[in-house]
Amino acid sequence: MADFEIVFSEGDSKGVFSLYAPKDGHDGPVKSGEMTVSKAGETTWIIDHTGVDDAMKGTGAAVALVKRGVELARERGLKIIPLCSYAKVQFQRYSEYQDVLKR
Repeated sequence: MADFEIVFSEGDSKGVFSLYAPKDGHDGPVKSGEMTVSKAGETTWIIDHTGVDDAMKGTGAAVALVKRGVELARERGLKIIPLCSYAKVQFQRYSEYQDVLKR
């Protein structure tokens, strides 16, 4: 897996998990992907987009974004609706995510 960091920032109605990774020619990590969430009430997140730069594909970066979202949802007692097609596949693939899946 690549060397990267995921940082979560949020506003009143949306949040973004930003993925930072080293990039040749840059002194520090560069934003190389993100997963966005919309807040649906006080207890639910909707994952509406997951994407990484082409250079990050196949590194596990997108998987890590979804995993971090699930971890934070658990910490906060939230449920997730994975509308993004990538996130939806991850929820189908990993049965351990079912506890945060909004039904």
